[in-house]
Amino acid sequence: MVEHYIFPLFIVMFLFQNNLCNALKCYDCNSAFDPRCGENFDNSTIALVDCDQRQANIPGMKDQKATICRRVIENVGGIDRIIRTCGWLEDEGMEDCFRKSTPGVKYNYCICRTDACNSVGVNALFPSLLVLTIVIKMLN
Repeated sequence: MVEHYIFPLFIVMFLFQNNLCNALKCYDCNSAFDPRCGENFDNSTIALVDCDQRQANIPGMKDQKATICRRVIENVGGIDRIIRTCGWLEDEGMEDCFRKSTPGVKYNYCICRTDACNSVGVNALFPSLLVLTIVIKMLN
């Protein structure tokens, strides 16, 4: 009985693995220039970008791949702007969300490591849960 599910299981795992090998995709916008990027972000109105296509625009980082998506709330003079983008620099031990400030500017950084995770309300565990559900269903 289980033998009938071996091949479909390999197909599902291959498709899932193939998805993991693709470039990271993040939202890329700035609420200072596009109000749709702000606090009431609707991920159906702004397209995802392939972070590998963005890396050539960063001097000195031509061969590095983006490893994180970022959502930054920047407060300048009491006015918030939200910036969503790909990220290349990840300090070891970096927390998921952290704050930094300079005189007159406050930053609230949140980073994540899966496609489309720099949106509000996106569940980054969905692909893993989907595969697990399919495997459990096939084994029952």
